[in-house]
Amino acid sequence: MPPGLAAETDRTISDHTMRSIPLAVGLLLLALNATRACADTVWVQRGAGAPLEYKDSTVIRLEGGELYFRTVGGTEIHREMSAIYRISVRDEPALNAAEEAFANRKWAEAAEGYERAMRSTAKPWVRDFAGIRMGEAAARSNRPDLALSAHVQTLLRNPQAVRGANVPLPPPDSRFITDAINQLDRGLAGNLRPEAQLAILEFRLALVQHRGDSREVDATLERIARLDPANPMARRAMVRKSLAAIRAQLDAGQHDAAMAAIDREADSFTDESDKMLAVFLVAEAKAAKAARDGSDTAWKEAALAYMLLPANFDDDHPMVGAAILKTAEILEKRLNDKPAAVALYKQAATAYQDQDTGRKAKEALSRLGGSQP
Repeated sequence: MPPGLAAETDRTISDHTMRSIPLAVGLLLLALNATRACADTVWVQRGAGAPLEYKDSTVIRLEGGELYFRTVGGTEIHREMSAIYRISVRDEPALNAAEEAFANRKWAEAAEGYERAMRSTAKPWVRDFAGIRMGEAAARSNRPDLALSAHVQTLLRNPQAVRGANVPLPPPDSRFITDAINQLDRGLAGNLRPEAQLAILEFRLALVQHRGDSREVDATLERIARLDPANPMARRAMVRKSLAAIRAQLDAGQHDAAMAAIDREADSFTDESDKMLAVFLVAEAKAAKAARDGSDTAWKEAALAYMLLPANFDDDHPMVGAAILKTAEILEKRLNDKPAAVALYKQAATAYQDQDTGRKAKEALSRLGGSQP
């Protein structure tokens, strides 16, 4: 090639390259801006102040009740769900609409929006996030049935995401409790990892305890103990077995032996429900002894033993209602103190109106001629 032509060619290539640099930079900037335009945004609550906004971030996953995201600078951050004020996620319009409603405290609208988001998304973490938020929104809109349903769905899909979450529950005799237990049992029938089974069994335990089903409580605790003998709940399984043995002693008429066993093992009753059952069994033993003895003193001791339950435990538990009802029956039928009996029947009829205890109390009030609440 002639020297002049070579030099001219070099200049042409150089000029073209110089003109191309600004164009390449511009295209790169456009690409970056486009990426940022479709990136995620996370708002994190900071006390009573305005939420801290992380623009141009990328949500990575939801794990252990915490949301993980990467900032525009590449830093990975994780925050508990309770600290997440709001998120906006690219290509998730249903979730974003629900999040806007949630931030504006439109709880019913938010709950419906999260349900739509769970159906429409292809991202597992979005389904889990929406399930947790739906539960909270449903609880705040006074829909514990929806809150329970959302929690169960998320628990079965990703147990670690909601393990240990505080879920408002419908009344103990609600069909929603039964439906939730059946859903959990179907999930447990699958091929799950031990840690997933434990998370599901822990919530199943909470449900059967709420329902006051002692037999299912024992069965669930035994399953937990078989999966993880070192689990603190395994110790509870042994305690429950001891209580079952004590109940068998009562049924066999061995009242003194049963009370002695409760005194001997009192230090092992650390769970509230176990303490409650132990106190109830002592009262049952004293009532059985009073029936054999027949003295007013023995019946007064039995009545006082039953009243230790409402004096020391949550009135919402069915066993507390049963203790109040049994005390009223002693006052009415054994001690002939009808005014005191009527007062307790009224208390039971009001506090447990939707339960068998409340219905029995109303029947007693009708029989005694006491005005019903």
